Amino acid sequence: MKILVVDDEEPIRSLLTDFLEAMGHQVVEATNGVQALFMIREVMPDVTFLDIRMPHMDGMEALRLMKEISSQFIVVIISGIATTDMACDLLRYGAFDYINKPIDFKHLQHLLKTVEDQL
Repeated sequence: MKILVVDDEEPIRSLLTDFLEAMGHQVVEATNGVQALFMIREVMPDVTFLDIRMPHMDGMEALRLMKEISSQFIVVIISGIATTDMACDLLRYGAFDYINKPIDFKHLQHLLKTVEDQL
């Protein structure tokens, strides 16, 4: 799968990218929502892992704009700051799922299998 990882924290991006590439996925990265929208148009990823709190454009706005480009994008939110209400809002706005930081990689593997089954 082609995967876009969007997070302003380099250690998180690197950790996710290394894990996903080790699983055989093609991974590209963005540091904020603005870059993510550019990458969405250029790469057309199968799934995007999207942080919430980022500079220039937060994940909520990026999700909204991604869904305007295409409702077919699978977006998984990754965040350490979201409340239950915020997570519910994100799912209502079109996110496929939500993962808390620190990331549980067993859960992430299961989630990727679910996503693959839907593609």
